[in-house]
Amino acid sequence: MAPRTLLAYSVILLLVVGGFAYYYFPVTPPPQEPSSYTPSTVNYRSSAEYKAANDQLTAGNYEQAVTSFQKLAETAPTPAAYAASMTMLAYSLYGNGDIGGAAEAYKIQIRNEKGNTPAGVALALNELGFITDLVEDNPEILEKYIYNTPPYSDYLKKANGNYFMADIEIFKQADALYPTAWSKYEIAYKEARLLYAALNDTSNPGSVNMQDLATDIQANVLAGDKLIATEPVLASVLSNAPAMWSQLYVFRAFALDHSNRVLKTLSDAHVNEAYELALPFVDGDLGNVQNQTMAANARFFYAASLIAREGETAKARIVSLLSFFGNPSQTGKGGLSSANFIKYVSLDDPRINPLTSEIVRLAALSPEFKKFVLQAGAQL
Repeated sequence: MAPRTLLAYSVILLLVVGGFAYYYFPVTPPPQEPSSYTPSTVNYRSSAEYKAANDQLTAGNYEQAVTSFQKLAETAPTPAAYAASMTMLAYSLYGNGDIGGAAEAYKIQIRNEKGNTPAGVALALNELGFITDLVEDNPEILEKYIYNTPPYSDYLKKANGNYFMADIEIFKQADALYPTAWSKYEIAYKEARLLYAALNDTSNPGSVNMQDLATDIQANVLAGDKLIATEPVLASVLSNAPAMWSQLYVFRAFALDHSNRVLKTLSDAHVNEAYELALPFVDGDLGNVQNQTMAANARFFYAASLIAREGETAKARIVSLLSFFGNPSQTGKGGLSSANFIKYVSLDDPRINPLTSEIVRLAALSPEFKKFVLQAGAQL
């Protein structure tokens, strides 16, 4: 397996998580089933104290937000209110650089110490898996804060010490407890990264049963698609998180794209449609950093897929997608995050990460994209 190839795709997660709390928490209900929205919970979340703590978080005053949400958690009147405060506390702790504290805040919810519901526990597991994605290149942090206690140490043991595989196990545990499209698409995406690495690592042929892995990927995507229409909790949690929705659909598209390299059951038009689905979530409002970032990255992944699958026969659509990078009012500050990601990929060995070569091919087709990546310091 090629670690750099796997790591390159984890970077996309870094691009929206910093501002996720801005969309996620101010107006959406806590991660519970709708039946748990009691009047005391609603009143608690609309209180001046809660609003002030949230304002501290969205303004980036993480240390103050940590103190405020710790106090709010101590006085929470219901399990749903407690879960909401602990999730906010986890984001505040992460923003303040306390990865261990953030992980423990999720683990408290997962241990169900305050009567959390299965949906709440599952969503906390998904959030914990999200943290492991963000630090997956740092085994010391993973060992110290994530996989330091059971059952997480058991997941790592089951994965023979492979942190990436242990992370998949966290999402599988969430999925087993309370399935959502989030867990289904995450599992499919991470399995697709394993498949992607295996497809491009000729040094160890036969290390992965590609047919079985690709089949499982598409089964998870199909299950996630069904849950999108029938399961209300994720839609409730992410009702104000367009960048997160876009990211989940990029994960979905990537999973379908690369599993199809093995199964060949989908047309190019079907794969293209999967990438297209990620764009409307963020294109409607490009006035914020998170949407700018995902709008840029969704286009980059889509264009890279087109050049790899269809070559220059897809030139018109590729050029249209990449023209986005020539408009600073669209890319904005979010473009800086995207630029750093593309720069990172450009430094990879193209024999390990084909995206590196695809950056060069895309830059040859689009002057706007070429200027963007050169300004980012990417190597062409």
